[in-house]
Amino acid sequence: MEESILREFESFFKNNENVLYRIVRGFTDSKDSAKEIVLEALMAVYERWEKVRTFENKTGYAVRIAVNRAKKRYLVNKVKSWLIFLPDEDLIDKENGLGSPEVSALKAEQEEWLGNELDRLRADEKRIILLKDLEKLKFEEIGSALNLKLPTVKSIYRRGKNKLKDRWEDRYEKQ
Repeated sequence: MEESILREFESFFKNNENVLYRIVRGFTDSKDSAKEIVLEALMAVYERWEKVRTFENKTGYAVRIAVNRAKKRYLVNKVKSWLIFLPDEDLIDKENGLGSPEVSALKAEQEEWLGNELDRLRADEKRIILLKDLEKLKFEEIGSALNLKLPTVKSIYRRGKNKLKDRWEDRYEKQ
């Protein structure tokens, strides 16, 4: 990239980093997660900067990317609670209270896998899981919003969760 374009992005970064952080912080459980998501979002903006710099609302674009990443991370963490992970107490360094690098790498791999698997679900399964677990809507509210009967909503939700669970078992429990 040209020097002037790089300076332009640096200025955008400095002017928007804190704005994005404050928005994303509402979606995360920790300051570190929020910072990480903001940096990921800004890296995505940087990769497309040649095009993004022509947008009328560059900040809005960055906010949308950051919020989507925060929601996806929240959903991944929520879905992880459905799945059986390795017991943490066996993996933690008792003296330092830290997990080993191998454990950290495994968890990162599992989170990436889970995000990819969510994207592989059918659109209706993913939509209902998002509405139920991310937006905290009740099944009745989801059915009304999507014009579906309550048993259908529950069935689609359960089917999506079971697909994730089955794929999880195939990937991590048969090794």
